Amino acid sequence: MRATLHIVALAALASAGMAPAEDAAADFPAGWCDVKLGTATRTTGECMCKHDCAGPRCERQQGFVWYAYAKCPTCRCVEKSAAAAAADEPPPAADDDDGGAGDASDDD
Repeated sequence: MRATLHIVALAALASAGMAPAEDAAADFPAGWCDVKLGTATRTTGECMCKHDCAGPRCERQQGFVWYAYAKCPTCRCVEKSAAAAAADEPPPAADDDDGGAGDASDDD
């Protein structure tokens, strides 16, 4: 048990001294990821969109929407589309009028 704790402590100390990863987006043009609509990742050069993405190489997986500038310099984050906004709305309430057919509790 003590040996395991020592190994974990040494691994933590070793990783604490690691240099941060290089900024993958350093050479991209200013404003490539609109801060109002997305968040740029420093290590991967991707823009994580808050709502939706417009462009030919937008990625949509596991509830996230993003694009990599290196693969799609014409992509951009956009406001949520009308179709996507409609998909988020709950369906209309079911009509309680069942055409006169009562339920089991309406028996005389």
